[in-house]
Amino acid sequence: MVVVASAIKDSGRLKFWENYYRLRKWVAPVREKIYQGVCHLVPSNVGRKSPLVILTSGRTGSTFFVDCLNSVPQIFIYEELLNHKVELGLPEGITGKKAADYLAKMFNLTVLPIYGVKLQLYQLRQRELSFAELPARFPNAKYIVMYRKDLLKAFLSNAKAIITSQWVVLPGQKKKNQKIGFDPLWYEEYCQRILEEYQELIWEPTIRKQALFVDYESLSEDRDRYFEKRVFPFLGLPTRKVRTNFIRQSNYQCPTEVVSNPEAIKPYLDDWRRSFDPRRI
Repeated sequence: MVVVASAIKDSGRLKFWENYYRLRKWVAPVREKIYQGVCHLVPSNVGRKSPLVILTSGRTGSTFFVDCLNSVPQIFIYEELLNHKVELGLPEGITGKKAADYLAKMFNLTVLPIYGVKLQLYQLRQRELSFAELPARFPNAKYIVMYRKDLLKAFLSNAKAIITSQWVVLPGQKKKNQKIGFDPLWYEEYCQRILEEYQELIWEPTIRKQALFVDYESLSEDRDRYFEKRVFPFLGLPTRKVRTNFIRQSNYQCPTEVVSNPEAIKPYLDDWRRSFDPRRI
């Protein structure tokens, strides 16, 4: 199934995300069987050892970024294989070496020259996988670290998605523009968690030295130029147009525009956390 999916590219390409959300209902009940099948039929100690690993926190444009990558004929990136809620995701309760084995087995199912996975930082912690274990298990891996400079906007985007249950917007779907109440305590806790996750990542020297760091703001400002100047050279691929099925969800200038209590957010408008860079931690 994955081999077929990874080969469907460009002309006649599946509208991956439309089908993804359509098929998720019937895949979920058989997720455990998929996992057992992969474990029994696919080797983990041979084959593909040079994945592209995208490490990210939420609301950094990573889903949009992966969709752009998957529009390139030579690339296939899995979505969050350590997330038990994703169709091909690892079932709950499986941690450590078995979790790493599952990643290796899924890489061995791919056929394209550039293959990999997107992983949320918190998922590694949940699966008891340290950042040091990734280079140890996949010594030739390449890494892309995604982040958002403006943690305030990242927080608001995350809060809005939770409240509205709208994490992505596809063509034909209506954006939910509901205002949200800003909670300073929730924001402080969010920032602390993000800083801790990226600090742990940065402490792993292999990832720090070898990764391409991609910030949401630069990527969204000029997608095609960013891929041309940074992403394709990093991957060793010729430049080409990328495309995506996703629609940008927010396009506001000041955070006060999207909250129901603007006075509460004003003390944070000039905060240093609006110019975050994990490499400076």
